[in-house]
Amino acid sequence: MQADREQELDQLFASYRDAIPELEPSPEFLANVWRRIEENRGFVWTTMLQRWAPRVAAVSALATVLLTASVWIPQQQRAREEAALDRGYIEALTVGSLDEHDSALWIMAGDRLATRR
Repeated sequence: MQADREQELDQLFASYRDAIPELEPSPEFLANVWRRIEENRGFVWTTMLQRWAPRVAAVSALATVLLTASVWIPQQQRAREEAALDRGYIEALTVGSLDEHDSALWIMAGDRLATRR
């Protein structure tokens, strides 16, 4: 019984070899196989996603940088202006309070203010 099955299997393999022509390997064989597979595949949404994902990521990164800069730069300028106003106010208070005291202290404060600038 097993011999019969082996014989049937051998006949099946022989008929398969006869039905399919033998292919001669060439340098273009694999490229042609992939070309035929791609032609039969059809359109898949993942291929579109693979093409556009790097572009969308780059545009998103650029938009993030631009939006961050548009918020951060004015904030820094405002902070600098406020610091300059605060510094001027403190200096004015210092000089005003020193006018009421000894002139020697006023001269020392003036020296300190001059070295800061």
